[in-house]
Amino acid sequence: MALLSRRSFLGTLAAGAALAASRPLQAAPLLPAQPPSTSPALPLDLDFSLLAARLREAARSYGVPGAAVGVVSGNREWAQGVGVVNLDAPLALDEQAILPVGPLTMVITATALLRLVEQGRLHLDTPVRAYIQGFRVADEQVSREVTLLDCLTHLAGWWGDDLTDTGSGEEALTRYVAEMTSLPQSVPYGAFWSFNPAAYCVAGRIIEIVTGRSYEEAIRTLVFDPLGLQRASFNAVEVLTLPVSVGHQGSGDQLQVVRPFGVPRALNPALGALLSLRDLLRFAAFHLGSSASLRGLPVLSLPFLAYARAPRTGPGSAFWLLLDGFGLGWMLWSLRASRFAGLIGETPDGQQLALLLYPERDFALVLFGNSPSAAALIRDLIGWVMSDVIGLPLPTPTLVDLPPEQLAAYVGQYEVAPLPGRTILTPRHEVVLRDGALFVRGADGALSRLRFFRPDRALAVDGPLAGTYSDFLRDRNGMVRWHRLNLRALPRSRSPT
Repeated sequence: MALLSRRSFLGTLAAGAALAASRPLQAAPLLPAQPPSTSPALPLDLDFSLLAARLREAARSYGVPGAAVGVVSGNREWAQGVGVVNLDAPLALDEQAILPVGPLTMVITATALLRLVEQGRLHLDTPVRAYIQGFRVADEQVSREVTLLDCLTHLAGWWGDDLTDTGSGEEALTRYVAEMTSLPQSVPYGAFWSFNPAAYCVAGRIIEIVTGRSYEEAIRTLVFDPLGLQRASFNAVEVLTLPVSVGHQGSGDQLQVVRPFGVPRALNPALGALLSLRDLLRFAAFHLGSSASLRGLPVLSLPFLAYARAPRTGPGSAFWLLLDGFGLGWMLWSLRASRFAGLIGETPDGQQLALLLYPERDFALVLFGNSPSAAALIRDLIGWVMSDVIGLPLPTPTLVDLPPEQLAAYVGQYEVAPLPGRTILTPRHEVVLRDGALFVRGADGALSRLRFFRPDRALAVDGPLAGTYSDFLRDRNGMVRWHRLNLRALPRSRSPT
């Protein structure tokens, strides 16, 4: 396999995005890379006062203790917060409050790696073992062949929600990666994407090896300081004197603070960054690549920013979005030839974050809320912005009802088994056939009906998952073997008898 040098990297951009190696089960052809725009973007007509009013109403309606919104539109930058960072210590959640950004940390990690690529210090399609000697997961072939690019695009295939705490010292990430030897494949390597925080921890360890610094020190040198992200950190102690948002669980008068705060240090490359709302907007402006306030910063060239936003996987479903695929950390989707990048996700304590980029209009939107119910707030506000501000409403698919004999192919138990000695999330759900209709039954027993709109792609039309898309994935023999729901592809452990 050829190494991806800086020269060939830019050549790949010119030729269009493609996988470093063909994947036998790759679900769809990839879109070409979008070249950086050389013409000024026409600013969007956005009423900030109306957006602030919608945020206040949504936070009140969904019972979110604290929420925030921020916008970059050309040379304009605006931010607004409502509520409090912590019900037990009710300081205002404003534009300077510290926000755990959860999986957006993956984009920060990818940004640092692209800087190292541009500097000629590493190659993305080199096997991980070239950097981490003896690297191993449960599958030996994957251990031998998986590349850094696979890690960044969620194609590594092993189960990625490993939250094992390996301590707070300098060796935490080293130990975490060394102990991944029992992580099993949940989907075949390179076949389908499945969200994989553990793969980003591998990427973070490679940053440590290449730079000779701890991951946190390297990110400060490569990303935080060059971009002027003054309050960005990974260490809660560093922001102890500032208002810091914490997660809440429950609803109404029963809301309680989630403890402990933060993630184990080894999870920092995937989930651990802490940024203020203003720092988030500056990071978003940088990734737009055309904001006047950031032109000339020696961080990444425009071709590399565009490369990060080129789809490098097949399509799939992400909550209520239909994706073209994943770039380097970014979720990617398109509507009527307009392309969008973003990241929607949550922290382990239930705080919700979304970042949307619309590069051709030099526009970015940040939304945050510190309880699980903020997921609905984010969905409503992004839907409104896409429809009423951008003029490209999210699609409403045409649903079809399949006969029971076809629905039977999807029935079964989908789950990840516990792993002795590791703290891993072990989600499970069952797909059942009732009265000629297909349902997902969660661990709490609640049912959500599924209706199809494309082959093997479904929408939950009621129940707790209402409005959520999911994908059923087939093996080489055409049998349904996985169900990708909320970004994770779960293997079918039991079929109907």
